[in-house]
Amino acid sequence: MNTWVKIKGKLPLLNKIRTPRRILCNEPANIELHGFCDVSMKAYGAVVYARSENKTDSTILFNWLELDNGRHLRHICSKDNPADIISRGVSPSELINNNL
Repeated sequence: MNTWVKIKGKLPLLNKIRTPRRILCNEPANIELHGFCDVSMKAYGAVVYARSENKTDSTILFNWLELDNGRHLRHICSKDNPADIISRGVSPSELINNNL
């Protein structure tokens, strides 16, 4: 129970996390949603972000998505997976200062 009380006391720190980026560009021609997840014996984590592209010749992209039915599941190594640090039980204070 003491562990939960400590974690609960640190949860308000998550409100301090800021990502100084725009979510969508002006007049997006394509919007993608990317998700990452990871799990360990300590915790599980998930990260989702949006990516947008300006108006260009997006025909190639749409054909590619059609062939793949828009689904992509791939393994991402730990150093590149933003959900990895969460699954290792990172504290909110460590998460605030993490650049990944």
